[in-house]
Amino acid sequence: MEQKWFMAGTESTGEYLVLAVSPLGRLGVRDFHSAYRVRLEPTPEGSDKIAEILTRELGWKQPGDQDQNRFSFFSYDAEELKEALKLGLKALGAGIEFNPDLSNQDIMNYLSTKALRLILQSRGFRPKITLGKDALIAWLTVEQQPD
Repeated sequence: MEQKWFMAGTESTGEYLVLAVSPLGRLGVRDFHSAYRVRLEPTPEGSDKIAEILTRELGWKQPGDQDQNRFSFFSYDAEELKEALKLGLKALGAGIEFNPDLSNQDIMNYLSTKALRLILQSRGFRPKITLGKDALIAWLTVEQQPD
């Protein structure tokens, strides 16, 4: 992988936020404000293992589609996004490392409230549904999990 925490995407915009990496690949999400794309770029060793989990039958584009070396999933639905992120993290297998910049407020401001909730959930936090974006950002900037 060229840069561990950078994902260019099909259009080479670099607008994906890389959430996690492992020896099998890196998982990113792009927030289009009314829709989401989850992208998993596999390492050469990871492609076959990831393909067992992120299948075309589940709606995932496969490496080679549009000449892209990636698995990707597009949705307008926050619940589908949550499931796609769970599958993406599962597909990364052992040795997952989360992006240390997830607590950077500039990056967090790029994301919608729904995406912030999903990142928190992927880190084991269970934020109350009534919390707003500022509170969610605050949760990401603390050293420990809040009560």
